[in-house]
Amino acid sequence: MQADIGGLSFTFRDMTHPVQSFAAGADLFLADTGLLERDKVPGKSPHLSAEEVGRIAKAAGVKRLVLTHI
Repeated sequence: MQADIGGLSFTFRDMTHPVQSFAAGADLFLADTGLLERDKVPGKSPHLSAEEVGRIAKAAGVKRLVLTHI
């Protein structure tokens, strides 16, 4: 989901797939992530880790990142 409100961009996405282009330039990116990097099992973890989400947000130029697990 993306919304532009009063000149600000808000983006939310579950984190089962990389979404760098989806989050590009967002003022606020609310990301669903359920794992720490140390808990991730390669090939078996359906969610991205908090560290992976942070890297994606940084590369996408996100201004503020909020991590959650819904």
